Amino acid sequence: MDNNKYKKCRVERLLNIDGFYTFSKQKFVKDYFFRGESHNFIEVVCVLEGRVGVTAGKNVYMLSGGQMTFHAPDEFHAIWAGEDSEPESVIFTFSASAFPKMRRPVYQLSVQMLSEIKELYQTAEKIFVFDGYTVVSVKPGMETASAAFVKRMEYFLLTVIADSDNDAPDAQRYCSENYTRVMSVMERNIDKALSVTELAELCGVSVPTLEKTVYKYLRCGAMTYYNVLRMKKASDMLSAGKSVKETAFSLGFANQNYFSASFKKHYGYPPSKLKDRTFFEKKVGKETSKDSTHK
Repeated sequence: MDNNKYKKCRVERLLNIDGFYTFSKQKFVKDYFFRGESHNFIEVVCVLEGRVGVTAGKNVYMLSGGQMTFHAPDEFHAIWAGEDSEPESVIFTFSASAFPKMRRPVYQLSVQMLSEIKELYQTAEKIFVFDGYTVVSVKPGMETASAAFVKRMEYFLLTVIADSDNDAPDAQRYCSENYTRVMSVMERNIDKALSVTELAELCGVSVPTLEKTVYKYLRCGAMTYYNVLRMKKASDMLSAGKSVKETAFSLGFANQNYFSASFKKHYGYPPSKLKDRTFFEKKVGKETSKDSTHK
């Protein structure tokens, strides 16, 4: 056989899951609210029944049973039970060396897809050792099963993303114009040290309206969230090799020492520690495992 006449058809690995952080099936009580967080891995929220509200970056969505959304790494997000609803959801987080671009914010699952995600959760319980919702390790003797589980999960997610008929347009109608405007203004002015009055003026709303809008969807004050964005930007800059001084001045801090104190207050360690990759990796691993649980 002349092997030279055959040409390999390369298939791109659009999705490659490295490991799971959390996996849970949760029923939220009425008026449940989990305040905003961000982490450096992917989160998937699949609503089995009831209605769930979520923030995703600058937008707000209300998901119904059979709908699913993805939160990209470092995307600030919150979740809550819809009005007069006690929803049930499957929520899991994972890292991936490859992940396809999301074509829409919310996906509609078919009956078969909904059944599959329920079975995937049941299978995960058999394969992994859990500490609460956190995936600790693979159970002894389940190594092959865990590898098969990853492939099955990748197939499920790719099927959902590739399905051209599973758009969920109704979920987008819950968007808050005020919230979107506030988030956009904060992101555009992340390099400035604005006061709450200045933020409100740029958003075209009063200070009480600004505070009410942010608290409604994130359960925190406007300046608290603005500081979260600024500290996240600082962390990204430092991790990319920027000096503490350069980062401080780029974000509008007139005093390097004040920036360092603010950073340490937010993260619990000084900005200089991000130069220590061993410390950084241990710290991030600890925080992501802890913060990814919806309590």
